[in-house]
Amino acid sequence: MRLLSEEKIKNALKGSINIKRITAITVMGLICLASVFSVFALSRKVTVVDGDNVFSLITMSNNVKKILEQAGIELDENDTITSIEENDLSLELIINRAFDVQIKVDGEEDIVLKLTRENTVYDAIIAAGVNIEENYFISPDVNTLLDPGMKISVEKRCKIVITADGRTEEYFVPEDSTVLHAIIFTDIPLYSEDVVSADLNEKVSNGMSFSIERIGYKNSIVTEVIPFERITKKTNLLDEGTTKVAVKGKNGKKEIFTKETVIDGKVIISEKIKTRVIAQPVNEVILVGIGKSGRTMQIISAASDIESKASGNLADNDNGVLTDSKGRTIEYKSKLTGKGTAYTAEENAKTSTGKIAKRGIVAVDPKIIPYGTKLYIKSADGKFIYGYAEAGDTGGALRSRRVIVDLYMNTENECFNFGRREVIVYILK
Repeated sequence: MRLLSEEKIKNALKGSINIKRITAITVMGLICLASVFSVFALSRKVTVVDGDNVFSLITMSNNVKKILEQAGIELDENDTITSIEENDLSLELIINRAFDVQIKVDGEEDIVLKLTRENTVYDAIIAAGVNIEENYFISPDVNTLLDPGMKISVEKRCKIVITADGRTEEYFVPEDSTVLHAIIFTDIPLYSEDVVSADLNEKVSNGMSFSIERIGYKNSIVTEVIPFERITKKTNLLDEGTTKVAVKGKNGKKEIFTKETVIDGKVIISEKIKTRVIAQPVNEVILVGIGKSGRTMQIISAASDIESKASGNLADNDNGVLTDSKGRTIEYKSKLTGKGTAYTAEENAKTSTGKIAKRGIVAVDPKIIPYGTKLYIKSADGKFIYGYAEAGDTGGALRSRRVIVDLYMNTENECFNFGRREVIVYILK
């Protein structure tokens, strides 16, 4: 057997020692690496939401209290925490801070509780120990989530039924209400003329029903025809057995003013207030001949003209042309029919336009007949002819339109004799 030299033996031993050292270092490294992996495996990311403040931290603790202590967050006894664990094992902690909520029951002293946003109105009522009975009204709705400073009302109410404006509906009103207060509470309008089927001062009761009838008034104007009459007059200017229409008849018009009482849209009462004639009828005059034959048409025409002048009627066929009492032809733009009166004044008295008051200057409503307008005026029955005139004065009766013209007369006796009568006022061109 061959023996190794001492030097080779030393070298061999030295190599063995180095290998052992490397092995030991490697083992220690693996142990440290395993420890690091173990630390990371046991730690997690936690996000804390506290109102508007959001915090993030890494922790190895699973204890919520210790995590909050690590984040430096303190809780009040009524605060709550919502914990949400994500798929990546991270954790979100949402802090629900408690706040005051007021509950008023039947209008009495408030109950104040400490609750959070995750609670509802119903939760608050239960926490306050309030027994919710039938016909209790709760505001806001029981499913509403709470907000800081929220005020909750729990009030016993009566269910009533009101019929108004064509609708019948149920309402819940405070049980100590009167009928009037209940109507106001439901925002149903009530007017002075309305009729309520129940006493307004009566206290409401559960199941009570009543109605409100709307009463109103409206005025209406109906125009009716005033039929003309036919008058026959005998004349020897026409051959016996012949007739001639001397004046063509024309229907008049009148306005009937009525006041109607309306209940819920239906007319119950219609009352006539007044009647106003806006156009007098013109009676038709028929001449019946009793004379001998052989008369000419010229004689007939002359007879008709004499008849017209004798009666005071003007020849007016509504064609814008009339013949005055002296037989002169006049053109007019329009004519008005209505009430006429008469007045007089002291000598040299002035009218509202500054003119001297005298016969021929008449008072009018200048909004209907402008000042300075030339007129021709006669009574509707043809028995009085005032003649030509000018609009140059006014008065209260004219502006209120009770009369359409006030005629100036020279004496009081003339005024008394004229009185108040229907007149026709021609607006001349």
